[in-house]
Amino acid sequence: MSRSSQAAPGPRVAAWYIRSPLARTTVSIIALTFTAWVVSFFLIVYTTESGAASLEARGFGPLLLSWLALSAVVSGGYGLGYLVLRNLADGQRMYRRQEVVKLALAESIASMCGGFAIGFLPMIMMADLFLMLAWTFAVGILFSFAVIMPRYAQGWQRALDEGYGHE
Repeated sequence: MSRSSQAAPGPRVAAWYIRSPLARTTVSIIALTFTAWVVSFFLIVYTTESGAASLEARGFGPLLLSWLALSAVVSGGYGLGYLVLRNLADGQRMYRRQEVVKLALAESIASMCGGFAIGFLPMIMMADLFLMLAWTFAVGILFSFAVIMPRYAQGWQRALDEGYGHE
């Protein structure tokens, strides 16, 4: 443990008790990130040169369908990344209230990595690879964190209220 976490006062709770139910959290990550990807279609297509060029070359319908397919693949990857992390990490590390953010951010990063791993091959065929990789990163981190953090903050407090906190 770092010095700051050893010196910080307050109760600690194991990650096992902080985490929200796996299936609900995974489905929420997939649903929210898919929604973000679908909404971002209009942002990417109408505000970037590569998006406008793709729209002109392929047409609205085919471009939207391919974007929906990519969105589903990458969003499924985000969910898979979260599932893999939850199955590999035993959750025995103890966290103080202010450290729950670190746990949620780390698990959001793992979720984002799943989106990268699953979506990399389809993305390399896109006109603007850097944009797609950056967008995968941004959506994965931000929207996974938006799902995970509130649940983990509530989970920490619930675990403390139920007597699972340790000094």
